[in-house]
Amino acid sequence: SLSSTTAADKSASLWGLIALCRLVHQRLGQRRLPDADALLTRARTLAATLGAESPVVAAWLHTTFAARAHVAGDWVAYVHGSERAVAAYDDAHDKRHACNQRVRLGYGLIETAQYEQAATVLARAVEDAAALGVPLIEGFALQNLGLAQHRLGQLELAHATLRNAEALGGQHGHHAVVAGACYYLCDVLLALGRVEDASVCADVAAKGFAGSPFHRGLALAAQARVLLARGEAGEALSRVEEAQRDRISVAFAESSDAVVDLTACEVHEALGDAAGARTCAQAGIDRLSIYLAAVQDAATRERMLVRVPVHAALMRRAAR
Repeated sequence: SLSSTTAADKSASLWGLIALCRLVHQRLGQRRLPDADALLTRARTLAATLGAESPVVAAWLHTTFAARAHVAGDWVAYVHGSERAVAAYDDAHDKRHACNQRVRLGYGLIETAQYEQAATVLARAVEDAAALGVPLIEGFALQNLGLAQHRLGQLELAHATLRNAEALGGQHGHHAVVAGACYYLCDVLLALGRVEDASVCADVAAKGFAGSPFHRGLALAAQARVLLARGEAGEALSRVEEAQRDRISVAFAESSDAVVDLTACEVHEALGDAAGARTCAQAGIDRLSIYLAAVQDAATRERMLVRVPVHAALMRRAAR
């Protein structure tokens, strides 16, 4: 019948849309941005034929828009797209994708220095992932929740949350969860005065991130901070210089990249090299300015400068 034919056509078109969205994500991961944008245009056109009332259509589109915004560095658009995707997946009763997208939303809220909201969203993601029995998503949710708690000054709570992430990742063989949890744990432990425990975590992170130059650079900078806490500034300088060589272009980085510049600045200060410290601080500010220029909202940019501890510390040093 005509109605069954129409339903079959719509089903085929929906699967075509999902395939296009998946291809966009793949091209974004490969940094083939013109190809990704062309596919995204095709996805928009196809979605218009399916009807805006479909939550599945909306969910896939908003997830893909958010991914494109992430690559562009537009964190406001990333958060808005992720919020809409979560709402659409909820409407579609797709619990797993909704949970995964909540983790991404929480990450975006952390990047834009909205830590209270991030903690709420991520706590829900942890609960949902545990109920669904998806340890990988639960592990990443715990990672980000621990970071949000650290930014809120809840050190003991952050420590417990990140240890849970580390244990969960180890139990299920998710090495990226273990490495990420240990990376975040390093600074929590340094803040708690537990330098040797921080050293162990920094080493685990460096080993786990060996295949990713950007993340390895962050772990090397963490090792440098541990060495600095031990009073070994010379060794710390060697480690942070290696981190500086490893990192990738700021256009594809996260705000966490600024920690490499700040660590270098702190190491030069410890060595009594005021000129070197100023150079590192200014280089960090220059890179940070490029990074923040992609954020299409002045209030968000200001909040990211003031509330992200690494950004604020770089600003203070550059002003000296």
